[in-house]
Amino acid sequence: MKIDNSLHGSVWGWRTVLILALTLILAGCANGTPVATFAPPATATVVATPSRPPSPTPTRIPPTSTPTPAPPLPAPLYVYGPETQILRLERDGVTVSQITAAETPLTDFDVSSVTGDVAYVADNKLYLGSGASGETRLLFGGAESGPMSLDAPQLRLPRFSPDGSQIAFAYGGVQVIDIASAQARLVQADDPASGYLYSPLSWAPDGKRLLLYRSFFTTDSSLVVLSLADNALIALGDACCHPTWSPDGQYVYVSGPHFDAHNEPGLTRYDTFHEGKREILVRRPEQSDELLLVDYATLLPDGFLYIFQRRISKQAYSEADQHPDFAMVRTAPDGQSDFTRLRRDSYPLRDVLWASDGSGAVIVPESTGASDTLPVLWLPADGSPAITLSVHVRDDYIPLLHWGPINPGTE
Repeated sequence: MKIDNSLHGSVWGWRTVLILALTLILAGCANGTPVATFAPPATATVVATPSRPPSPTPTRIPPTSTPTPAPPLPAPLYVYGPETQILRLERDGVTVSQITAAETPLTDFDVSSVTGDVAYVADNKLYLGSGASGETRLLFGGAESGPMSLDAPQLRLPRFSPDGSQIAFAYGGVQVIDIASAQARLVQADDPASGYLYSPLSWAPDGKRLLLYRSFFTTDSSLVVLSLADNALIALGDACCHPTWSPDGQYVYVSGPHFDAHNEPGLTRYDTFHEGKREILVRRPEQSDELLLVDYATLLPDGFLYIFQRRISKQAYSEADQHPDFAMVRTAPDGQSDFTRLRRDSYPLRDVLWASDGSGAVIVPESTGASDTLPVLWLPADGSPAITLSVHVRDDYIPLLHWGPINPGTE
């Protein structure tokens, strides 16, 4: 048999190569040479790792605190206390201090809203309590005034000038005293022959004129304006009730809270720049049983007229013993247009003191019982609940309420 040497040689050649390769591999393992191994490629599975959000920038949180509520009163309040001494109520409506310690009962007082000085009458003498030092001195009186009697002139109605440098008061007429020099001058004498007696009510805002009561044998009263420059008098009209100046000094508003043979309800104003021209702003409807009562009308710097008002029948007015409840109202200066009722409650009124910014009024409700003292309330003009203040006043008919100055840093 013939063997194909070419195929044989080819097979042997393959075998030879294989043997040589195995020999080399074994030799490499023996020498510690690493051998590269390969695996077939496989499809990679990628697992997504959730990304972490960036850390937020730290925010500083201030400590939690309760804001201090605003004081209810726009200024300290001075009142005629139950023991006939003057009390000061701070703006918080709670803190009370006694300002005077007179040995005899006080019969009248006033407070300067600029200096904080207090003028008061005791034993028919005029005293001044300094708002700065707290010291008290006799300003007018002594032997020439003497104790109160039917034969002696009565010292009453002290009224500070707008800048707090002078005080007008009644004593044999109207006197004005300069506080610094303690020099008094008679600016309008009583006239016993005609039966006219004069007393000061308030200063005009410019400090150059005085609004006076002129009474006839201490019964019927009318209003006059006295010019301090030339002592000229301008007659206005009926003195009832609670007359107040407009902020520019042109008008005097007079309220009509009563109805009887001598009093007409409504609202009147007098133009002091035009010889006291009279304007009836609010009158009772003609041929009607309804009365339109107005009390404590005051024109404030914001241009609005603030009043207490009541519509009531004549019969209901009589049944209320002429002391009906009044509601807080704001109107235009004419007393009729732009009418807004500021509160839903109402009160019989003994005394009222409006805040100059129109934020509300302090009131003394009319007495309904036998108590010798009366409460004092703050009525916010925004309609929020009334606040009973921590003072009472004596049941009397002198002015019971006065604003004091605001002292920055102490309120």
